[in-house]
Amino acid sequence: MAGDNEQGTDEQRTAEQGFLASLTLTEALARRAADLAPLERGLAADTAVTYARAGLPFAVIEPGGLSASFLLSPAVADAALRTADATPSARGRGWVTLRPALVDGHALDRTTAWFESAWRHAGE
Repeated sequence: MAGDNEQGTDEQRTAEQGFLASLTLTEALARRAADLAPLERGLAADTAVTYARAGLPFAVIEPGGLSASFLLSPAVADAALRTADATPSARGRGWVTLRPALVDGHALDRTTAWFESAWRHAGE
């Protein structure tokens, strides 16, 4: 009955991918932020969402939620900039902006991984 287990796994994977694809960057980061402490969340007048740790901003979701910027360690930022849909942010050195053409499971994985990496970096 290995086929049944594989089919069940495939069905679970498909359902999970469908759920992930239905999330926005804003929702994905709000879910991830719920598991991290200490963390502060602020909403700017332009509706950008800013996450900070000990007063240091480390992630910003732009108005509309189509892109997010992260303050990453130098090594992580260098690697991130070699990733599709990533560009240096106008926010300054170490900041990387992710503007995925398609918000799919891969984009959400990158978004949440960079968010957590930026959160850790802000705590150093």
